Amino acid sequence: MTGDSQKAWQFSTNSVPEEKRANAWRQMMTRLSLPVGELADDTKFNGEITCIVSPMGIRFAVVEADAQKISGQYPEQPSELWVSVLLAGEAHLQFREKKVDLRVGDMIYGATGKADASLIFETRFKQIFISAPSAILNERIVTPMSRRLGYIPAETGIRRIFSRMLMSVADEINGIEADQLRSFDQSFMEYLIACTIGDGEVSIAGDRDNSQTDNLYKICQTIELLLGDPELTLANVAEAHGVSNRYVQETFSQNGRTFSDYVKRRRLERCRSDLISPLFAQLSVAEICYRWGFSAPAHFSRIFRMMYGVPPSEYRRLGSLGRVGASDAA
Repeated sequence: MTGDSQKAWQFSTNSVPEEKRANAWRQMMTRLSLPVGELADDTKFNGEITCIVSPMGIRFAVVEADAQKISGQYPEQPSELWVSVLLAGEAHLQFREKKVDLRVGDMIYGATGKADASLIFETRFKQIFISAPSAILNERIVTPMSRRLGYIPAETGIRRIFSRMLMSVADEINGIEADQLRSFDQSFMEYLIACTIGDGEVSIAGDRDNSQTDNLYKICQTIELLLGDPELTLANVAEAHGVSNRYVQETFSQNGRTFSDYVKRRRLERCRSDLISPLFAQLSVAEICYRWGFSAPAHFSRIFRMMYGVPPSEYRRLGSLGRVGASDAA
């Protein structure tokens, strides 16, 4: 195995004595929060992993291996939301009496620790597993999503685009550096949310109120589009969706938030991301502040420090040294 904080790390069972390959494989998959159940053949097992972690802590792991079963739980599993795309081979997802056969390009997702679910590969396969820490998801109000286990057929439209994007990451993973994934950090959840709105996603486990959940996500998407507008108000958003101010307030309240707090936190998160992105290194702190709808740099600096523990300028300096990451996200 090779390791590098900026580039992908790799593991191959070819580097391990035959009699130790199965145990070594289980240990490496556990590192990816993927507990391995049954292996088709412990004595002749062969597998490879290539993994890279983005600046925000989103992990991309391409796994190519012999047939096996991924199931079970272990106490050390971090709180994450994962998405998986079948790249080659035959596989199905099993949850109690429900079985979903996967085709190449199809996506499944869920939260770590989802009980009784098994991902079973009947043949040698290739798969990309993407996992994002809950810390960077909380601000997008994905709590309803994190209670579910879902299947997204990648047939047409935005779902096909998202699937192909993830497949492209898998194709290029050996040539990607972590810093090049910064822009993907911002778009990953946007695509995932878009793919789970409406009728194209199949809920395998967990309650899903289609109307309430879809409306919430659509409202949040509108807010994302308007974040840079200092005149963004609850009334603007309500009008855009043809609903009352009270409806928007209650939608957030039912998810333990308020509209104003959500907007403030999303703006701070966008600023936080820009401060450590090389793409915006030429912008001053004040310019980034204005870019995301804050009108007073002093006020922005104060609430940024309350959220992240240091003022924006210091956060930018720490980011240039690689000392801030996913754990610093709101």
